[in-house]
Amino acid sequence: MAKRKGYGTHLPILDKVVPENSCAVEFGMGHYSTPFFLKRCRTLISIEMQSSEWYRKCLDEYRLLAEENGVTWTTEELIGPWQFLKYRFSKSPDVAFIDGHGKSRWGCVNLMMTLRVPIIVAHDVDGIRYRWDLVNPEGYTQEIFSDKKPWTAVWRLKYSD
Repeated sequence: MAKRKGYGTHLPILDKVVPENSCAVEFGMGHYSTPFFLKRCRTLISIEMQSSEWYRKCLDEYRLLAEENGVTWTTEELIGPWQFLKYRFSKSPDVAFIDGHGKSRWGCVNLMMTLRVPIIVAHDVDGIRYRWDLVNPEGYTQEIFSDKKPWTAVWRLKYSD
């Protein structure tokens, strides 16, 4: 699969904040995030929200990588901006990465905050079209990485309940 410029600006941030052998969820499968998580994590939940064709391509491309690394990889094809709400988490992941459907990225962040996910990373936070102003960060700190476009944000849980 061809990689496009600007699509991997989140990788250095993921490398800094994602613990080895963690459980991660990604909203939006991708050339950069999916292989990163399949190499770093013990468990990955990939929820594709944009395209059935893209979902199938990513499955074909990365299935072997998951097997080689012994990763428990759950994939969900939930196409549409709010279809991710159908997924039921059996437990809260350690890390969430948000780079899915443009109309609901803020909703993915809020859901992960409701689940008290300790580390939440979102890509493309420099654009107002994703409605980042609707994120409710109560109980979280936020750091914006703006050295490369598109920007990446990291929210960290301040405390545990």
